Amino acid sequence: MNSGSFTITGCSSDEAMTDFTSGTKKISKGKMFAEGTDSMVCVISSELAKYNDLSVGDSIKVSNPNNSKETYKLKIVGIYKDSQSSAQAGQAGPNASDPANNIYTSYETLNQIVTASGKKNSESTSAISGRLNGTYVVGTLGKYKQFKKEVKQLGLSTKYQVTSADISSYEQSARPLKNLAKFAGCFLIVILLVGAAILVIMNIFSTRERKYEIGVLTAIGMKKKQVAALFLTEILILSLAGAIIGGAAGAAVSKPVTKQLLTAQVASGMKQSEDMQESFGRENNGGGSGTGQMPGGQGGPAGSAPNRTQTAPGTSSAADTLTASASVNGAVLLELLGCCVLLALAAGAVSVTAIMRYEPLEILSERD
Repeated sequence: MNSGSFTITGCSSDEAMTDFTSGTKKISKGKMFAEGTDSMVCVISSELAKYNDLSVGDSIKVSNPNNSKETYKLKIVGIYKDSQSSAQAGQAGPNASDPANNIYTSYETLNQIVTASGKKNSESTSAISGRLNGTYVVGTLGKYKQFKKEVKQLGLSTKYQVTSADISSYEQSARPLKNLAKFAGCFLIVILLVGAAILVIMNIFSTRERKYEIGVLTAIGMKKKQVAALFLTEILILSLAGAIIGGAAGAAVSKPVTKQLLTAQVASGMKQSEDMQESFGRENNGGGSGTGQMPGGQGGPAGSAPNRTQTAPGTSSAADTLTASASVNGAVLLELLGCCVLLALAAGAVSVTAIMRYEPLEILSERD
């Protein structure tokens, strides 16, 4: 079986055209063919157009390398610019394919060519053949994990792997954040321990300074348990007051900070969407990182078809509503109050222990 000089890649959706969604290739003239079209149209590289004096609106003929009489006519609707030149491809080795000779069309168009080639050729001559790549688009990381689990349960051979470049990139990017979260957690524990130690020391000195007050209260008939409860209540009131003031200040500051971060994310998403629109030369199907969709898994070769990329398109809403909320929410405030109560109880336990050991007569005699 002979191998031709040109490669025809058929994609069933915009998301499957990963070179264009990533910005490696961009439409410089004309526009990308409509998604799912069955018309005999294509887009070619700027190098191929330059050296063959081709422009948008011209037609080209491609032939079966195993049967030169078998030809197919494709109309050029767009010309793309590739960041990788033919010279760079040549440096990869003599067997590397020239990216300038890659012709893109829709999966439906390529399927027509494959079907027609199979009918035209007999056993003595070979029909157009190639490989099939499947790309599945899912919405969330949880759905990706569920998809990966289900395909294995359905009997996917161990020869195939389900992978996602986006998830691998996400995990690599999130690794510093996870390390920072661990560091922040350890730092929080240290702060709580230091805070508890400071509160304990302050309560020890405070209880000693109010030793005569404790003696007077117990001498006039107040039980030690009541005195201890009084001191503990004071500590809780002060701690809760500090937590409320600190939580209110944190909530007031967190909202503009959250809005600023959200604005930066929206601006980044819009920039990515504009870059994708520039790559396709038209509004794409909403694929890529600009819409929050995430390619799920990409399987290995399955079947025999000429360099097709088959994808199950995901769903996306026409407009997503983004709202900014304060980072310090009710759950965070409750956690803050819980920490304050625990610290207050730890510090109050020292005061309670000291109060229970004091004897009123000894205290008053020492005062005299």
